[in-house]
Amino acid sequence: MPTGVHLRYSPTIPRSRLATPLAWLTGLIWTAGLLPAFAAGRPAFLTPPYLQNVRPDGITIMWETAGDSEGSVEYGPDPGYGNQVMAAREPTGAGSWVHRAVLQNLLPDNTYHFRVWSGGLPDVDRQFRTAPDGPADFSFVVWGDSQGNNHGAFPGDPDEPTKAMMRHMAASGCAFGVTVGDLAESGASYSDTRRYYLDRVARLLGTQVPWFVAWGNHDGGRDAVIRRFADQPSQERPRFGPGYGSFSFDYGGCHFVCLDYATAAADIRTWLRQDLEQAAARRPRFTFLFIHVPPFCELWIDGDAALRRELTPLLEEFGVAVCFSGHTHEYERGWLNGVYYCVTGGGSWLDSPEVLVHDWPHMTVGGYHEIPGVPRPGPNRGGGLINEYVRVEVRGDEFVASMIGFRPDGTEVGVLDVFSGRAGEPPTPLERPLVGGPEKADFFRDPTIELWCSPFAPGAASTETWARTEWRVSPSPDGAPPWLWEGTTPAGRTNLAVPMAELAPGRTCYVQARHRTTSGRMSAFSDPWPVAIGPAPIHLEDFETTPEFRLPAGWRVFSRSWVDVDAADPENPRSNTYRSWTVVSAERLERVFGANRINVPLVVQGNSVYFESDHRNGVQWGELFTPPYDLRGWRDITVTFLSNYMQNQDSLGAIEYTVDGGAHWRPLLALLDQADVIRTAPGGPVDAPATLTRVDPDGVPTADAGRASGGTYGEHLRNRDWVAWTGAIDPRVNDDPTESKRLEVLRVPGADDQPRVQFRFLYVGTGSWFWGIDDWSIFGTPILPKTLRITAVKVENGGLRVSWTPTTARLRIEHRSSLAHGDWEAASGTLDGADGSVWLPLADDAGFFRLRAEP
Repeated sequence: MPTGVHLRYSPTIPRSRLATPLAWLTGLIWTAGLLPAFAAGRPAFLTPPYLQNVRPDGITIMWETAGDSEGSVEYGPDPGYGNQVMAAREPTGAGSWVHRAVLQNLLPDNTYHFRVWSGGLPDVDRQFRTAPDGPADFSFVVWGDSQGNNHGAFPGDPDEPTKAMMRHMAASGCAFGVTVGDLAESGASYSDTRRYYLDRVARLLGTQVPWFVAWGNHDGGRDAVIRRFADQPSQERPRFGPGYGSFSFDYGGCHFVCLDYATAAADIRTWLRQDLEQAAARRPRFTFLFIHVPPFCELWIDGDAALRRELTPLLEEFGVAVCFSGHTHEYERGWLNGVYYCVTGGGSWLDSPEVLVHDWPHMTVGGYHEIPGVPRPGPNRGGGLINEYVRVEVRGDEFVASMIGFRPDGTEVGVLDVFSGRAGEPPTPLERPLVGGPEKADFFRDPTIELWCSPFAPGAASTETWARTEWRVSPSPDGAPPWLWEGTTPAGRTNLAVPMAELAPGRTCYVQARHRTTSGRMSAFSDPWPVAIGPAPIHLEDFETTPEFRLPAGWRVFSRSWVDVDAADPENPRSNTYRSWTVVSAERLERVFGANRINVPLVVQGNSVYFESDHRNGVQWGELFTPPYDLRGWRDITVTFLSNYMQNQDSLGAIEYTVDGGAHWRPLLALLDQADVIRTAPGGPVDAPATLTRVDPDGVPTADAGRASGGTYGEHLRNRDWVAWTGAIDPRVNDDPTESKRLEVLRVPGADDQPRVQFRFLYVGTGSWFWGIDDWSIFGTPILPKTLRITAVKVENGGLRVSWTPTTARLRIEHRSSLAHGDWEAASGTLDGADGSVWLPLADDAGFFRLRAEP
């Protein structure tokens, strides 16, 4: 097993099945009610005849019966047959028998008829076609992880859309299929093998189309029952068998390699190089490789480091066209150094609950990137969560691969991704675009940032066609995720407007773009274009310098929360450590409270101030007060903060502020379950008095926190002018893990030019989720003086002392050599207008100075 390969199990399968597979080999019990209905005079197959290991001169036909009976196969170029071979048989270990008939000395690229005899009874006439013995046009299909049911995605039939996908592949006209493994939840369990493999893959696909297997971790080891139902070329290698081991085969002038999860680590280090060298000597049109665990992945896992270290260099060295894999139940695709990497794990249930973990720059479809027509469950969920398989057409010196999507009920969505390659021509890297735009932007004044990029340049020898341009905005100059914003523009368009609401003030963001072609190839991302998003905050508290379980200087709390566990223990969410607001690191939030505390990228980074209700018993009631802020000289006061909030049916999150030392409080924000917000009419304005004074049926605590129910939301607020809360009540979605995790932007109308502005955060609930605050920022516009003048300029200590009428505005000294013409240049940084003067180094030449108030 490669180092770092992940064991994957479904929650519906006990872990003990994977740990002790032989203990789960279940006996097979048949009753009259469970036996399939067979036509009179036909064999009583448990699994009807299916096709394996097609070759130019042969094929294997297998079937399963309930009892130990002889079997044989008649075959020939027409229904007259003329040839017959006896089948070998062996017990499955689960009470049934598997039969294997090997047909040899056949003609290549020919259609044959065959009929199975079992228990002295003949089956119906069936057909197969042998492989060509040289280059030929053909198609094959690839799928993975058809191991289970749909986990409730379509309750009407838990086995959809897997059954529909198998039928679709069988009817596609493909020559054969290849699966990247995980064909049952537990390959050691006969009942799982029966339901998920024999009744779906063998019955619906294999009766018409042969398939090859790159076994996965769920398929078990050498003796797993599922492997007894296979006849693969692995048996041609010493010490391996028909259902165990890695192998390769040629078809239509192409080379195919299937790596077994159970033996892949050793095979990659030893056998694989020799196999690829021998294949290269035959000059195949294309080489396709299949392995269960992907080298590169963005959802749930980042792939596998050992495979990236040992396998990918071989793929590049020997010009492998595509590396197909599964393991993650989704679709992803990318291209790196001449090799396509395709994750096609959408064969049954999908990994919708899993989160994105790593953005590989070359993985450009699915994962971190949306696929048009594929719904995305959340901002940190995968973009390729769809049931699918891949059909590959090989025509002449080109292959074209198409991902075909399906809805949970089995209906076809259609082709959602296409990529292609040409034999003997490694794709030339596409020219990456140039990106430009403004160097600065104002969050509160500019609705968008207008950007541009250079057009697609295919190059003189390229036939690539521009499909679209993909953009991303990152908080990091290296373009690393999580991203602030992603978007696309169609071919031919080189400008883009990024909504300012998706960004945050007081930061620099970095814009990049890349071009994508209609074949799926893409350029590298452009160099990042930095845009400083202003203005700078008047005050910023990011909690990074505050130790955990403390508060920044000047902040204070008051709690009425019930004591749950009367001890201080940072690892116990019920302890007194979390009885009120306190600073907690993101790492601890995830470890102690759960992954949904950090599931929205960029909302929590490093430390934040946090209040917990979810894990605790009884009433949770906590106030958090900021220090008073001197905002004299500022207007248009606005606060922003990253809100890590999750609404509950009986919780209240509120913010109030005071400008007179707490004598009076004013409303700013009240977060309530949307079901608890009363309106004057359906769809009409909020009825704040009715909303805040109603005794909530879900059990809101009383104001003294003495009782967990019988209270109103309003009694917890310090401002009792209920009408004044009308514009501050903001309905939120109950129990939604992402909806309320966002940048909050709140205008504070009564704070302009005030000397003591203080804010109060309040959280009230009973086992009611949580609220975290990060990057608490106050912004405003300087109040410019009506008159501003320089009162004196004099030489002092080898420089100039410039004095002016004192003001609360921020100022800047500017200079130019001529009063009549020329550009004014900054002679100082930003100055505090209240200082009244500044010393400047004396310039060598004479000049003129002016004083400018900053907006």
